[in-house]
Amino acid sequence: MEISDEQRSMTQQVDDIHDFLSAHYRPALMDAMNRGETFTHIDFRDLAKYHIDIANQLIEEPADIIPLFQNALNQFDFEVDYKNFHFRFLNLPKSQKAVIRDLRSDVLE
Repeated sequence: MEISDEQRSMTQQVDDIHDFLSAHYRPALMDAMNRGETFTHIDFRDLAKYHIDIANQLIEEPADIIPLFQNALNQFDFEVDYKNFHFRFLNLPKSQKAVIRDLRSDVLE
């Protein structure tokens, strides 16, 4: 079975997001999960510095990229249940705050 360019790109994005989370948010993720929280904050500025293309896609196509963060989370070997764990993005460009905030959870599932 041959992998399409779109699937390859998505797989690469998940890997890039996993690398970003590992480099910048692994301790925060572990702490939040150990405290029983269901989310952690991601600073958009950190993401933009690490991988501008994913940051731009978050702004332009949030319903496509946000689920990839969950897929990246699945690559960690945390010993707690994180199936209902989510990410909240801070410090978004002002012009985009309303757009992402207005996304309903059913759009992201």
